[in-house]
Parts: sequence; C-alpha cells; structure tokens
Amino acid sequence: MKYLIFEPHSDDAWLSLGNTIINWLRDSNEVQIITCSIQESQYSEIGDGASNYPWETFMLEAIYRGIRAGLIMAPDLHWKYRVDGLEKAGMDSDEFYVSLYKTRIGQKHFQKIKDKIVEMANVNRGSGWTIIAPLGIQHPYHHVIHTILRDNVVPDMYYLDQPYAAKKKNKEIIDKKLEGFVLNTMTQNSGNEKKKVLKSVFPSQSRYYSSILCDIQEEIYAK
Repeated sequence: MKYLIFEPHSDDAWLSLGNTIINWLRDSNEVQIITCSIQESQYSEIGDGASNYPWETFMLEAIYRGIRAGLIMAPDLHWKYRVDGLEKAGMDSDEFYVSLYKTRIGQKHFQKIKDKIVEMANVNRGSGWTIIAPLGIQHPYHHVIHTILRDNVVPDMYYLDQPYAAKKKNKEIIDKKLEGFVLNTMTQNSGNEKKKVLKSVFPSQSRYYSSILCDIQEEIYAK
C-alpha cells in the first residue's frame, strides 16, 4: 500500500499517527507526508521572529525538525526524504518524502495553497496513493486543510488530530464529523515515549503535548 498523509504543521503526522507510520513502513508500505504550510514561527527554534530571518528559513528548519522526530522514533529504519527539491537519501528500502510549500495562510495566498494541495493529492491518487487528511479538530488551520481536501479531493481516510482529539470538549464535534464513517486503522501508541521525543524536537511546542498519554490511540476513519 501507498499512503499520502497531509499535515497542517510539521509535528502533526507524528503527533497523530507516529506509531502507525512506523508500522506501515516496517510492513513494507510506502508513506509520503505532505506538510502544507508552517504558519506559526514557534515550530522553528531559531531567532526571535521573521524580522531577522527569511520566512523560508523558519519553514525549512521546522520541516527538518519533523524529519528528525521520525529519525529518533524509528532509528532502525532507513529514510529517504525530499524537502522542496533538496534531497538527502539513505537506503531505498523505506521512503519518507516531505514536500514544502513556501506560502503562508491568508486571503491572497489561500487560492495558491488550495491549488497546490489539490494538485498534489490528485496527481498522487492517480498513481495509486491512498489520500489521508486531518479531521480538522479545534485548530483553525487544521480545519482549513481538512476543508480543502474534503471539498476538492474527497480523501480516502481521515485521522484524528492530536492532541486536540483527546480533549473532552471536542468529543461532540468529533462525533458529528465522523457520522457515516467507520474505524479503519487503530494503533496503540507509546504515548510517553512519543511525548518525550516531540518535546525534545519541538521544545517551544511542549505545552501542547501534555495530553498525549499512553492510552490515547491513533485512529484513522473511512467511509
């Protein structure tokens, strides 16, 4: 199988599906992660704001942090990744691609982001990739990516956005979004291990990882 996962930020796939991704790769599946945009500078640890660094610098540095999370969580795998045309390769047995779009969310950029996401999804679906999108819980940018894919591509599967899906206040909206869906994949995650890795890779985001516990499972749904 070939799985194409869209994530709003560079930690979302690992927060929501880290152990699932690793299991897929170990079972000889292909996984491709598309990071749609990095809106908040706290996903990068450099400098004190975009005034001192080009926005692309923040984005590239944040993307590399997402790659490093995967390397730490599964050091036994051999990784191949691509970042906006910059390629560094290990062995070819397991493939892990990251594509970076140098755009920020906003009125003038929304159409450009939408067109690029839809193009990427449709091109890869034509090559046999299973399209997996966030359910779009709580975070406004997660909702934007969810809506673009839902209305223009119709993903094959949706994943529960963590840590937002673990919050009791979001249960009602999750149940509503999942009407008509069935559980496709469920993986018991090593929550404390995942939390430790992500806190080390994204220290400024640490406060958002507090609800990642051992009993929170990674869940993917399909029609």
